[in-house]
Amino acid sequence: MNETESKACIVCGHNDRLGIRIMDAFICHLCESEMVKTPVEDVRYPFFVQQLKQIWVSTEG
Repeated sequence: MNETESKACIVCGHNDRLGIRIMDAFICHLCESEMVKTPVEDVRYPFFVQQLKQIWVSTEG
């Protein structure tokens, strides 16, 4: 992704230029960092999993 393009994060919804792209989805650098360090036992973990499911749902069809 071009760093001058701003894209909406599939996790938090904020527009950002820095982050990762997975297929057509974008995850901002802050959410990426938070997801990587979140343990499975954390209450936020199911939310992150649900948001990531959007990547596969959006490619079906």
